[in-house]
Order: sequence, then C-alpha cells, then structure tokens
Amino acid sequence: MSYDEDFVQEVRYVLRHAVANLTKRVYRVDLTTLITKTVIPAALTHVDALIHSSDFVNSDMNTKELDLDLQKAFVEYMGPNLHPAVLSREKEVDYTSTLTSKLVPLLIPRRYKSSKSVIASPIVHPK
Repeated sequence: MSYDEDFVQEVRYVLRHAVANLTKRVYRVDLTTLITKTVIPAALTHVDALIHSSDFVNSDMNTKELDLDLQKAFVEYMGPNLHPAVLSREKEVDYTSTLTSKLVPLLIPRRYKSSKSVIASPIVHPK
C-alpha cells in the first residue's frame, strides 16, 4: 500500500461507494423469501447430507476397502449437488475470479471499471 494521502483518500472514496451500492442492493432483497426459499432448504440439505455421511462412516457398510472419512463420505453423498468450487483449489480460484469479475463492476465507481482486475485480484486472492 501507500502512505500518499491522495491514494488513501481515493481508497476511502471507493470503499464508501462500494458499501453504499452494496447497502442499496441488500435493501432491495426480500429477506423473508431469501431465507425461506433459499437459505433454509440449503442448510437442511447440508445437515441431511452430514447426518447420512456420519451414519455411513460409523456403520458396517464403511468397510476397510472403502475406509471413508466424514469429508469423503459427505462429498460422495452430495454427488452432483456439490458446488464445483469445492472440488479443487483451481476450480475455487476460477469460480471466485468469475464471481468477482461480475460483482466488482456493480460496486465500484464508473471511472474504475477498466481497472477492475487490479482492484479485485488482491482482495479475492491475497498473497
């Protein structure tokens, strides 16, 4: 980073703008529908998969040939319903990069849209 006061003020401006845009967008969301139609079903699916995976790991069906731990059993149980970003670090990076490239332009001021990768990359994938 930099101690240049103009740079610091510009970062503050961009952050204020992004938070204001994000706040505006959050207020437009119908929280009741989001929670009842999306969050609760997803949470129940995960809890159900975790229970089934745990039962399998502790059962006689988990033979020495299989020898699945809870994480592997969970991944097997979820199958095609598993989010692609969970499968590997490379897919996670691809997913977050794609998501960031779509979200950052919605949040930052127009004059910075051409430099979105410079802004987004260090935030999403810090070293």
